[in-house]
Amino acid sequence: MIFAHCTLPLNMADSFTLTTHFESDSSVAVRGILPAGPVTVFKLSADGTRFFVSNGMLLDNPNRSGLCRTQIHVRLEEDVSNMFANPVGNHFLVCRGAFAQQMLALLRFIQ
Repeated sequence: MIFAHCTLPLNMADSFTLTTHFESDSSVAVRGILPAGPVTVFKLSADGTRFFVSNGMLLDNPNRSGLCRTQIHVRLEEDVSNMFANPVGNHFLVCRGAFAQQMLALLRFIQ
C-alpha cells in the first residue's frame, strides 16, 4: 500500500527535500525519505467506535508525480479489504516500529 502526505515530522526521515505542494504545484511541501523497516499504521474513527491497526514493513519511498510528496510503500500484515469496503477515514498515523499489539491493548482498555 502507498501512503502519501505533504509533510511529516522531520525527525522521522533519514533525509528530506523541499519541493512544490502536490495539489497546487506551488508553495512548499516536504519530501521525506524514511528508512526501510517495521512500522505501525493506525486510524481511529472520529466517533471512536471503529479503527484499523496493523504492523507492516516499510519497503521503499516512491516518487510518483500524482501524489503528495512524502510517499511510503508499506506491506501490511493485516488484510486491507475491509478497510477499503468500510473506510474509517483517509488520514492514517504511521509510526516507526511494530506496536499493533500495544495499540490493541490500549483500545481494549479504554473501551
